[in-house]
Amino acid sequence: MAAIVAAVTRRFLFRSGALVVALIVSTSCATFDRNNEAASVGDQALTIDQISALVDSTDDVVDAAVVRAQLTKWIRVELLEQATGTTDPAVATTANLDARLADAITSLASQTPDAGRMLYESGPAASGLVCLAAITVDSPEAAEAALADLAAGMSFADAAATYSNDPGLAASGGVVPNQAGDECFPAAELNPVITDPVAAAGVGNPVVVDIGVVAVVMLRPFAELSAETQMELASQELNTTRLPELLSEVDVVVDPRYGVWNSATAEVDPLVA
Repeated sequence: MAAIVAAVTRRFLFRSGALVVALIVSTSCATFDRNNEAASVGDQALTIDQISALVDSTDDVVDAAVVRAQLTKWIRVELLEQATGTTDPAVATTANLDARLADAITSLASQTPDAGRMLYESGPAASGLVCLAAITVDSPEAAEAALADLAAGMSFADAAATYSNDPGLAASGGVVPNQAGDECFPAAELNPVITDPVAAAGVGNPVVVDIGVVAVVMLRPFAELSAETQMELASQELNTTRLPELLSEVDVVVDPRYGVWNSATAEVDPLVA
């Protein structure tokens, strides 16, 4: 199995990008007057004392970008919690808010456990993940024989046990773990000699590649992925599709001293005169 993992990760392509919308970075500052509410989502409000605690400052002059980032996070938490019927008033620290955000995303994803399927089946470019199965063989002829049996209905696990010259792959049903032992690789870190043909073939469709060793490789079906991986994919999908839907269903108000809510990007922008 070491050979296939080494081949998969032989060439690293580092690409920047985030799974969530990046918060606006600004070096501007703003002076805040005492105000009862900094922001509200529906009937839930964040007070000036609470936002001061979140930015960990008792000063009247605070970095505006920091405040907008915390307001953005709090609004997203409230949107998700209200959508799932959960609530947690703890906003004393950033850690409280981070925990609430993680719990709210998990709760919403749990209500729609299949939400990540379409994202995953759109391919590695969309999901950012490659969940790989492989059968390393001794010759192109052996690879073609394995492909023929797979086309005739043999499971990939049985084909791996029958044809793989790698005992680890034969025992794992062909599942290729990354170097940390996880079942999926970050797509940006993989050798395109493998990722390009499997992405072109689509999920569940095996192809033959030559990566120094001949192998039958395949993007594993979504249904075969662990519950943890399916939840990760669902969380990604919810952040990009469900969150905008929630924004259209709930009234979001931000005090103009702090900025203005941008429903298109789901963040608090600076108020432009």
